[in-house]
Amino acid sequence: MTVSIPTPTADTSSTGIRRHRRIDTPIGELTVVAHDTAVVAIDWHDHATDDQGVPAEPGELDVLDTAVEQLREYFAGDRIDFDLPLDPVGTEFQRQAWNALCAIPFGET
Repeated sequence: MTVSIPTPTADTSSTGIRRHRRIDTPIGELTVVAHDTAVVAIDWHDHATDDQGVPAEPGELDVLDTAVEQLREYFAGDRIDFDLPLDPVGTEFQRQAWNALCAIPFGET
């Protein structure tokens, strides 16, 4: 998977209003949370917030459309690489862990 977690250059917790969309998948319902330019969280739980608890309202964003489309393609077996702008909210340790996970090649553990 070719996804990397960006290093924040500013306080991203205030970047636009959060919107969310729910999608049914083979692993259960996922909630995708984004601001106007990037995905900030994807969660299995039924809450529409980022990792810091910033709430998201249901709504439309181009980045949500793209994320949902790419997730559907992935679960259909038609995609192994994601091309999404990411801006997850987390500690430095969480970002390091996410980057380490992203370095694991597709289909390997």
